[in-house]
Order: sequence, then structure tokens, then C-alpha cells
Amino acid sequence: MPPILLSIGMVYLLALGAGRISASLGIPRVTGYLIIGLAAGPSVGDFLGIPTMITVEHLLTLDPVHDIIIGLIVFTIGGSFGLEAIRKNGPKLLCISAVEIGMTAILVGLATILVRAPPLSAAFLAVISITTAPAATQMVIREYQSEGPLTDTILALIGINNMVSIIAFILLRNTGLLSEASFFSATYQVLMPFALGAFIGLGIAFMEQRLIRQVDRQMLVLASVAIASGLAVLLDIFPILAVFISGVVAVNASPNGKRTLEDITAIDYPLYVLF
Repeated sequence: MPPILLSIGMVYLLALGAGRISASLGIPRVTGYLIIGLAAGPSVGDFLGIPTMITVEHLLTLDPVHDIIIGLIVFTIGGSFGLEAIRKNGPKLLCISAVEIGMTAILVGLATILVRAPPLSAAFLAVISITTAPAATQMVIREYQSEGPLTDTILALIGINNMVSIIAFILLRNTGLLSEASFFSATYQVLMPFALGAFIGLGIAFMEQRLIRQVDRQMLVLASVAIASGLAVLLDIFPILAVFISGVVAVNASPNGKRTLEDITAIDYPLYVLF
């Protein structure tokens, strides 16, 4: 097994080349990154019976880094929920989201039942199907410097879809999997991430205004994302939801909310590539 730093370095170089090739072909660079990730990872190597640059042991070692990266992605998505935009476009967003979530869940659920899967399995697959992977979308938007109503709507829908999916998953798990449905457990799992995220977000908004150097503000957000994720694990709640709420609160509670997002975008892209 190659040393993990050697593997990461080689993957970054290959991703650099694949990204440039993708761009020259007129397709997003993230496509090249994904292809390199698949080729270098253990799934394809194990299927073909060949050695891989990134092994399962490497992935386990990188778990904390993975959690930080997904936290930054989700924090940024939460930060895109500007209250002014929500007040202006809230009804339209809710309508689009309701149609998108409803149609996706219904079609996936019915298709699963048609192949004679148990209703509970169909329900879980329907809930999972409405989630939206934010990383690739974020990278494409960043690469093409996309701005405007469509971009704002897409980012908002990512947040709404994932929030609804997590809440629905919690409720379904507590009513369908546990031997005894627990109202307290379901309420705790749903509300506690909002409380933790709001607390962390307010802390970021308060401290961010007192930090002059950009690097200090970047360290604050990195620390806050890690703390929110760690506390969520400790409290047995969903880290993604807690970090998402912290992003919403941090950006909207601070007069320099947009600066917080700009600070993060200055350092996060190489981490997204690794993700």
C-alpha cells in the first residue's frame, strides 16, 4: 500500500490534468475530477482486481477530512439562504421544491413497490432519492462563475431538498424501524440540530465582526464547522443539518455575511477536488 501522502499527491496531479482536458472539451472540470476519483478509488480497482492508489484504509484515515469538507459545502449552501431572497422568492421556491420532492419521491416509491420491495424499503428509498449532492453543483457554479436567479434557486433547492430528506428520514426511522415509536426521540432528532446550528451560527456572526485578518476568519469558520460536526456526533444528531443551519444563521445574523462566504471560497476549492 503506497503512503497516503504519495497517493493524494498523485491523485491531485492526475486531477489537474483531467480537469484541463475536460475544460478543453467544453465540459465542467469536475467531470475529470470524478473520473480520476473513480479510477483511483478502491471500488473500480477491486472490481478489476488491480491495485489502487486510494485504498479503503486511506479512505478511513481521511474520514475526518471528508467530514470537514462536506461541512464546508453544506455551510456554504446554508449561507446562500439570504433572508431577503427568501422573503422575495419564498413562495416560488416552496412551490418548485414541493413539486420536485413530491414527484421524485412518488415515482421512486412506486417503482420500488412495483418490483415487490417491502413498503418500508420503498419509503426509505423515496426519502433518499430527494437528496441532492451539493459538491458537484457547487463546483460547476464556481467554475463558470454563475450568478443570477437560476443559480440562487438551485442553491436554495439543494438546501431545502436535503433538509426535508433528513427530517423525513428521522421521522421514518423513528416510526418504521424502532420497535417502539418515540415522539421524544423524533422531536429531539429534528429540533436539536436547529438549536445547535443556531448557537454555532450566532457565535460565528458575533466573532467574525471582530476579526480583521481574512485568515483569522477562515480559521473561525473551519473551527466552527468542525465543532458543530463533532458536537452533533456527540449528541447523536445529524451533523449535516446542524452545519447547514449554522451557515444560514451565520450569514444572515452578521452584517458581513457575504464576506464570510467569500473568505471560505478562497480556500475550499482544492478540498472539494479531494472530496
